Amino acid sequence: MNNRISHIAGLLVISIAVSVLLGWQFNISWLQTGFLGISATMKANTAICFLSAGISLILLSRPRPTRLHYRVSQGLAGAIIVIGLLTLSQYLFGWDLNIDQLLFQDVVSSKTPYPGRMGVNTSSNFVMIGIALLLIGRNRQRNTWLAQISSSIAALISLLALFGHIFNINIEQLVILTTTQALNTILGFFLLYVGILWLRPKQGLMQVLTSPLVGGVTIRRLLPWAIIFPMALGLFTFQCQKLGWYSAAFGYTLRSTIMVFTFSILIWQTAKFLNQIDEKRQIAEAKLKKINETLESIVTERTESLQKSQARFSGILEIANDAIISVDSTQRIILFNQGAVKIFGYKLEEVLGQPLNLLLPEQFRDIHHQHLEKFAKSSGKARKMGEKDGIFGRRQDGTMFPAEASVSRLSMGDETVFTVILRDISDHKQIETALQNSEEQFRHAFEDASIGMAIVSMDGYLTKVNSAFCQIIGYSPEEFLGLTFKSITHPDDLELDIKNVDQLVTGEIPTYSQREKRYIHKQGHIIWGLLNASLIKDQEGNPLNFIAHIQDIT
Repeated sequence: MNNRISHIAGLLVISIAVSVLLGWQFNISWLQTGFLGISATMKANTAICFLSAGISLILLSRPRPTRLHYRVSQGLAGAIIVIGLLTLSQYLFGWDLNIDQLLFQDVVSSKTPYPGRMGVNTSSNFVMIGIALLLIGRNRQRNTWLAQISSSIAALISLLALFGHIFNINIEQLVILTTTQALNTILGFFLLYVGILWLRPKQGLMQVLTSPLVGGVTIRRLLPWAIIFPMALGLFTFQCQKLGWYSAAFGYTLRSTIMVFTFSILIWQTAKFLNQIDEKRQIAEAKLKKINETLESIVTERTESLQKSQARFSGILEIANDAIISVDSTQRIILFNQGAVKIFGYKLEEVLGQPLNLLLPEQFRDIHHQHLEKFAKSSGKARKMGEKDGIFGRRQDGTMFPAEASVSRLSMGDETVFTVILRDISDHKQIETALQNSEEQFRHAFEDASIGMAIVSMDGYLTKVNSAFCQIIGYSPEEFLGLTFKSITHPDDLELDIKNVDQLVTGEIPTYSQREKRYIHKQGHIIWGLLNASLIKDQEGNPLNFIAHIQDIT
């Protein structure tokens, strides 16, 4: 938007210059003056300088000017300075360098003795504008300040010329004027001034004007009044005085009164505006203070909660018997709790920063590294380790031990942390091995016994029998599985059998032994046996089954 303003200003200056040159080419006076009924004309050299300045401004207003654009712009600015200085030297030393009517012949008017020559004020303005374009092309803070000040001087000189037109002041009354500036010339300088200022709207003089702060808002409210109102008031009182409505003294009095009243209103409005801004600021500060207090309260609560959570977590880590180990994405240890210290035998400072392979037997390191990398690429967040082949750890002394472990993954931005919870199951494995050995011994003792043995469920079914019992009764092991002890007991002994079973279940007798009992063989004949029976209970005392030993005494 800012570059567009400068671009449009440059186009308008070029259009003014081109229209004036066409006026000189075809001798059209209103194109030379820019307005009907105006005698002061823009000279051809002035139009050439405006054309150069407009092109230079447009080139500088491009978003990304090339090196060629910059050089052309700077060359045109330098040409403007040269033409202005040459014209001033003619006035200063009384020279005639034959540059005034180089393009077009000018008829000497009654207001200047120099045909085709721009005035001292105009040539001075072009020197200032050329310097401004030359400096602002070099995008530096100091150059911007100097360029804006230089163009401001040119604008003030043209403003003085504008007042000369408004108040009909004779040329001789203005010290720096030897020729008046035409209205289109004044307009051209004002457009160049605006275009140069908006080339750098955030720097120099414009930094305050475009600021979103209170100063910027205030100057944007007051500056139009400071420029337009005094001019309008001066023109109004001057015209009324010319019409004879009042004397010059009354005009001064009226103008002063209106200026005092108007600027008092402006000051009051500005003070009110600043008070409103200050009230909004105070309200905003109060809200911000309240928000800060709320945030501080929330932060305090969250901090306390976090500290408690960290304390609980640290406590869990310290008292946990299991090893809790965290590694980074490079599989280097970053957390090693006391449980891990006890299990592996390493001190904390000995393992932090070390690779996880330190805690693994050498033969499992490569495959473990591959499994962990595969898990990192998967969508799962946690899984059990070593489900197929088991997992082993390595203590500081080099001994291996069996373990159960699970791994979880936590992603925090670009960082991934893996946490392993590991339990030493050496004791469990020993108990498991002992239990297996015990079961194996029982199986051999049961199967290889020379007397008949049977395990009977609580509802009386024969669930397991040995080969000796099969030989005594005559049934195969498979046939026994569908039979109860009642089905192979002689009817005359069944009542006593049931009574003994009930006594075992209620605990009236711990066992019954050396009791003679008759069995019915598969082939139907009677087998006498010596029976010993007892009740098997679990750890909590609940009955599981009966075990019976039968010796054939037939």
